[in-house]
Amino acid sequence: MPMVDVGVVIVHWNEPERCAETVRSFRDQGVPIRLLVIDNGSTLHNLAKLRSLCPDLDIKELGGNIGFGPGANRGLVEMLQGTPATHIALAPHDALPAEGCLAQLCAALTVRPQAGAVCAEYGRGSMQKYSWARSISLPLSPAHTPGWNDALFPHGTLTLFRRSCLEQVGVLDERYFAYLEECDWGFRAKAHHWEIGIIGGAVVRNPSRSAASPVVVYLNLRNSLLLVRDHSGVIPAIIRSVVIAFNTVILWFRPQSRQTTRSTAVRFRALRDFWFGRFGAPPADLFASG
Repeated sequence: MPMVDVGVVIVHWNEPERCAETVRSFRDQGVPIRLLVIDNGSTLHNLAKLRSLCPDLDIKELGGNIGFGPGANRGLVEMLQGTPATHIALAPHDALPAEGCLAQLCAALTVRPQAGAVCAEYGRGSMQKYSWARSISLPLSPAHTPGWNDALFPHGTLTLFRRSCLEQVGVLDERYFAYLEECDWGFRAKAHHWEIGIIGGAVVRNPSRSAASPVVVYLNLRNSLLLVRDHSGVIPAIIRSVVIAFNTVILWFRPQSRQTTRSTAVRFRALRDFWFGRFGAPPADLFASG
């Protein structure tokens, strides 16, 4: 495989031990990298802990939690403006690429000139589906075949972008804050005729994925409507909103089916905020548990 210049952007928030493990995993990939950690407003204690675990780490402090997408953009832009990196990887602080993963992703971009981005396979095989009625769905499927598998969009656990594709398509849409911004980016890339693939055999683990919370429920629902409106139109977004409202009323009478105890109120709030154009960070009170 020809030598490539790879930038790696890791977005971190208050998990120094996990981030340090992720840093070690990337440094052990056997690929020359320039690694940058974007700290999304961690506490002083956790920042100090991360620096003690990785004393030579390049950390850009944002001073507040501006969201995964906006934080990722700060790193992507710095790589684009400050380095000659031909490929740029993006991962959260708890992504653990298996041995050889990054080299396989680099090789896939090298041999496929029209590939704008590739991602590692995560866990069990899953099919990527999109419709305006359901937005994004990921039904289980057989394991990915070795090598290239066509994808609608890259996933957020580990994506490797081609520099020229990022320069043409742009970075992530910051209205999303977190969740589904990679889907929007993938649709925009495909509109510019770039290919996107999942590379079977290039494996990444994400052992600390969290369960649903009010914030996750809110962002997924609000952002799914944004995705549908931007890529399918206003009428599909209206119809989907009516269906969501109807299902939310049903959930009111079926508490055992709710993702969290606050699901019904959170869902109605997400609907309202979408139609009032309130994007970016979710309401602060949703960060309370429940």
